[in-house]
Amino acid sequence: MKLNKKRMFLILFSIMPLLLTASCGNHKGDINVSETQTSSPDLLTDSETSGALSPESAGADSSDNAGSVGSVPETQSTENSPNSPNPNPVSVLTAKSLPASTAENSALLNTNPDRGFRYEIHVNVGDIAVWRPNRKLMVQKAYEIIQENVRTYQNGESVTIALLYCNMYDYRAAGVDDAGVEAVDAIFEAFRESGIKVRLAFCYQQDMSDTATGVGASEEVLLRDISKLTQVVNDNRDVIYILQAGFIGAYAEWHSDNPPVDKTKILTAIADVLLPEDTYMLVRLPRWKNLLPATHPAYSRIGFSNDAFFGKLYYSTDGSGGLYGGTEQWEQCVAEGPYTPNDGELYVSSWLKANDTYPDAFKSIQALSEHRYTTFGFNHGYGDAPVKGVSSLEESAMGRWKNVAVTAELLRQKGFSHAPGWFTDKNGDAVSRNAYEYIRDYLGYKLEAKTLKVTGEAATGKDVSVSMSLVNYGFSAAFNLKSGFAILDSAGNEVVSVEAGTPSDWHPTSPSAYNNRTLLSHVITAPLKLPDTPGRYRLAFYLKNDMGQFARLGNDIGYADGYNILHTFDI
Repeated sequence: MKLNKKRMFLILFSIMPLLLTASCGNHKGDINVSETQTSSPDLLTDSETSGALSPESAGADSSDNAGSVGSVPETQSTENSPNSPNPNPVSVLTAKSLPASTAENSALLNTNPDRGFRYEIHVNVGDIAVWRPNRKLMVQKAYEIIQENVRTYQNGESVTIALLYCNMYDYRAAGVDDAGVEAVDAIFEAFRESGIKVRLAFCYQQDMSDTATGVGASEEVLLRDISKLTQVVNDNRDVIYILQAGFIGAYAEWHSDNPPVDKTKILTAIADVLLPEDTYMLVRLPRWKNLLPATHPAYSRIGFSNDAFFGKLYYSTDGSGGLYGGTEQWEQCVAEGPYTPNDGELYVSSWLKANDTYPDAFKSIQALSEHRYTTFGFNHGYGDAPVKGVSSLEESAMGRWKNVAVTAELLRQKGFSHAPGWFTDKNGDAVSRNAYEYIRDYLGYKLEAKTLKVTGEAATGKDVSVSMSLVNYGFSAAFNLKSGFAILDSAGNEVVSVEAGTPSDWHPTSPSAYNNRTLLSHVITAPLKLPDTPGRYRLAFYLKNDMGQFARLGNDIGYADGYNILHTFDI
């Protein structure tokens, strides 16, 4: 039988994806496939879920879209009309490696939500309530307090989280009234407008002087307020990064409480009444978490906040509450920390200076890594330096971490991971790094896509299967986020979208064995129906929280309006 050139080309083009798939064998190196990988049944063969495609096996190089079938650079114009023919058609079917970001782009990831450094912002609820019934003015006053704190403490960093102290000093005697509840709602609105989510703490005792003199709320008032604040907390759960089990003691940290209260009763009320079903909670110490039975529905959503952080030490320090290396409490944080957000902070700069105490950089990294920290306060021991008697940020505790060099080899020796491009620039030249930068960049999640594979029929209205592998180089999994794939048209409009993946399962290493430092690879798969209209489209991946904030992947790929652009194609 005689075949003309056109027919031969069509046959060859139709089998190219199959040839490419056959040529891509499994590649296993320093990254293991996750024991909790996310996938849909019957979309991938066993070989496709047992290992990631390496650049070598996928025929890829380090350029964007390398290894794809007929791919085009993401910088190419996509202004073609969906109904007009494309002069250089590109198949949706592809198998390729995705290039990693280099050092120049690492700062972009620090705007990712629900992770990283955090502020500490105090708002006296009574001071906002006095402006009622002028709701606009109530929000404005709270917004001004927030922005003043940002101007004072930002210090050039990208911060999307704050410890919000809702100070309830005006309600100690009789409890919060309707005006106070509306003030809390206005405060939430102001944080939403500021683009800042909160670690929420209701505080009734300002400091140790209040606890020393017994100035505070009774157990009866606290229980009544927990009930009265429930609706406003639930209505604004999109703004809540995590709910602190506050209400008790100095700074709402559960120590030095006077008048004394029944901690079990308060914690149970917070867990049963105040805590929204889909929200995490923080306690200061594991022994206080254990006041709830492990069978309680909220128990698995309770993380830890070490507000007397000194790194991993093997002796008790001031205010540690018995939480230090080698203790049962420390090991409980290691065992349960992977499954919740966790937070902490240093003491204030004036105390650290007066006691000549500056937490060691690598002992701090060890603690942050072992306990899977998602956020960390940088007001105390850093941003507060100028107002706490320390001459400069560089002389503060965290500022001193900037003088501690970090290298890839040193991290490897100590068992800490790092993203492949973090130490090099786009030209391949080495970039110097320090401990402060490492902590800032690796708090929470740091996700990097490795491979992309699309199989199916490349035609309008047809079904395809998308598979993407990724690795998390951060300290913790990604909490409070939803993820999925989308198809965008040439104008950037979303025409197809499907939720896929469980970010809270994307642990960097084994959640059950900290000393196993092998990085996990997570595979996210989903079915997608291709658009019904011919044209040029982009396949994208998204990560977002309920406040509408999006996260970037650590890849040198296109990013538009919250979408990580994986592949451009024609149908």
